[in-house]
Amino acid sequence: MNPAVLKEITRFETQRYLRDRITWLAGAALVVLLVVGAIDYWNSLPPRPDGSRLFSEAYFLALCLAFHAWVAQDRATRFDAFLASNFVRPQVLYFGKLISALLILLGLAVTSFALALLTSLGNFEYAARYSMMFLAGSLLLLPVVILAELALPTRYPVSLILIFLFAVMAVLQKTGDLPGFLQALGLDGHLNPGGVALRSAAAVLLTAAFYPLYRLRLGLKR
Repeated sequence: MNPAVLKEITRFETQRYLRDRITWLAGAALVVLLVVGAIDYWNSLPPRPDGSRLFSEAYFLALCLAFHAWVAQDRATRFDAFLASNFVRPQVLYFGKLISALLILLGLAVTSFALALLTSLGNFEYAARYSMMFLAGSLLLLPVVILAELALPTRYPVSLILIFLFAVMAVLQKTGDLPGFLQALGLDGHLNPGGVALRSAAAVLLTAAFYPLYRLRLGLKR
């Protein structure tokens, strides 16, 4: 795999995100919800409630609107199959998409941290806690997003995944198994740096291991 070509493919995929109007719409929604959450928080009488201040709602909405890996769209138009058949090795395309997706998730976490820090008037603990927790959660979603795009012609895979996830959580809440489920995913609010890093690395490696499925979906014979 040529590093220079991989770098160019990653740059191209990242620029596609930044040129997409939906990405900027998601950014605007993130800002609006965090500002509304901050206004509601600061208008509350002391002692103010300890909560996400609409951080979770803002983050999930941004993910639902903007995040995908371009796998489903490129398969529908045969764009990636055309590139892989004529110009670029298919593994370069896949890993360029993967690296770009990771950069977008990191950018969303950094942006959310900065906005949360600003709207909380410098509350570093609040901003860091929620941005790290949701970055870890979004990394766990990454392999599922890739699988969803390999299987379905969808522009909004995160929405489908979250609907299914919330349905599972609703069932587990009735059975009393929800705390264990959230703890296994690292979404119980207790950030263990070692556990978070291990789960995140495992999710990224699992996503990388899906390359044969991507190649199969391209329909390449060589």
